Amino acid sequence: MRYIEYTPCEALKPFIKTYYLFETDGEGLYEDTAFATGCMEVMFNMSTNKWQSLSDNQFVDHAPIELWGQVIQPLSFRTTGKSSMLGARFHAHTSSFLLEEGISLFNDHIFNLEDIMGNPVNHLHERLLNTPTLRERLLLLDQFFLNRLAKREKVSDKLQLLSAASSQIQQREGMLDVADLATRYGISSRYLHKLFVQHVGVSPKLYQKIHRFQQSLMLLHKGADSLTTIAYQAGYSDQSHFIRDFKSFTHKLPSEFSTLSATAILVSPCK
Repeated sequence: MRYIEYTPCEALKPFIKTYYLFETDGEGLYEDTAFATGCMEVMFNMSTNKWQSLSDNQFVDHAPIELWGQVIQPLSFRTTGKSSMLGARFHAHTSSFLLEEGISLFNDHIFNLEDIMGNPVNHLHERLLNTPTLRERLLLLDQFFLNRLAKREKVSDKLQLLSAASSQIQQREGMLDVADLATRYGISSRYLHKLFVQHVGVSPKLYQKIHRFQQSLMLLHKGADSLTTIAYQAGYSDQSHFIRDFKSFTHKLPSEFSTLSATAILVSPCK
């Protein structure tokens, strides 16, 4: 498996966290699990092999152009043989510039992006498939997202507020009272909750939990001394709080979790 990240153009950096290329080699089955990152993403299948994910206890085929909503519960996915996916991962609050509002509707599901955006995204996929070099493909992604951004008359004040609020949560490692955060920006806790659900897909409290979980995941991977140390450094109130939250996102205890899961570490926003 190979995973490499690429930087979008300067104008898109406030909206797109990274582009990436995800490739598998060989003839065998490749399986992994996705966990909560706080970000949505789109993926273009650049090969003929299909990807599948587990839904209602059975694996279902993905569309060639995938939209991944916020992954809150662990999501198993797989493919067979050699495959290549070109993706774009948004910042926590910015997928709404592509999809408008109502982001929470996409949570814990993988959608056919063509069903949502129609012919323009299908045309982009065709151009990507017919473009020989990665550099040119990345330029096509830049062009597509810049055109989409230009259709918005202005960057919403709501997105600017959410950018600041989500950054505060990240900088404080989840140890920030939501009511205090709302007061800082002169809005009510209820309104902040509404903005997060509309544009991020999850509440501020759940976003905090996801960020703490990702911090703990990286600390586990780096071989932190103890679960108590991880709990403290990731912003949990105590070890039992850490274990409870970790299990809610992985369905496993920290001691049962293998950080050799390549995807979980490579795509972590806390790496």
